[in-house]
Amino acid sequence: MNLKDPVVVFAGETEADAHVIQSFLIENSIDAAVVEDQSQDGANVFGGTLADPQPPQVWVEKDTYEKARALVLQFSEQIRQHREQEKKRLENAEPIPVQCDSCLTVTKFAAIQHGTVQVCPKCQSFLDVGDDEPFDDWKIDGDETPEE
Repeated sequence: MNLKDPVVVFAGETEADAHVIQSFLIENSIDAAVVEDQSQDGANVFGGTLADPQPPQVWVEKDTYEKARALVLQFSEQIRQHREQEKKRLENAEPIPVQCDSCLTVTKFAAIQHGTVQVCPKCQSFLDVGDDEPFDDWKIDGDETPEE
């Protein structure tokens, strides 16, 4: 996509942030492009170099900037509200008990830590919080199911 008169409408912390915003704008009929600084020396895609590497940015046509900016602000507020609701939900959820495979100690972790890796307070082994599915039960594509 070639933008003729591009302006920055969003600068994200991660490439994923920028690509989500780009997709949202495109879904709302606004041409958008992500520019990522992938250089070691801060060279940018518009020519020249920058003193510091730049965060990933979403660019739009200048004449669509106001509409795009309003959509970005609306989307960002929806994400903020969703994260706040999820955080409150997890803060009120029951703690997750995890048994260490090495020392068999059971430790409870806050529900907000579900899906993370923590350290056993007794033996310092790594623990998967909220991983209820044993590793032995995982199947890899192409694996045959054992005959019963």
